Amino acid sequence: MNQADNYSVSSNCHSLMNETIELLPAYVENLKDFASTVAQSLEFKDQDLELGKLADKLSSMISLFTSVHGDCKLLSRDPQAGNKVFRMVKIHLLSILKAIQSASQHQDRVMLADLLEYELQDNLTQWKISAIPLLKQMIQTK
Repeated sequence: MNQADNYSVSSNCHSLMNETIELLPAYVENLKDFASTVAQSLEFKDQDLELGKLADKLSSMISLFTSVHGDCKLLSRDPQAGNKVFRMVKIHLLSILKAIQSASQHQDRVMLADLLEYELQDNLTQWKISAIPLLKQMIQTK
């Protein structure tokens, strides 16, 4: 592969990362909407099934952000870039998921609704206002 080919591959990766990062806020908003829907329907639908769907969606989100973050670190040539921010929002999300699981096991619908409507919403907002701008910054400092 010559230098022109390397530039083309790098340029294509950079463009793809920019497009992906631009779509992340809408992705997070969809998750926020789904979590609100689950919170509002706790009494009417199978709680375990709905929480399982939400957990799957959040797991997919974490995988997506982890992949994008890893690619941004490669493109920015900084292996430590953003690690602290991503660790913080992931740990917070995992603690919320643990609390959701506990509330579900104890059939505490009030606590469950609060966690879904407030704590989870706040965490997903943090992904939007801290993690996504960081990814944009990383990709621009290439």
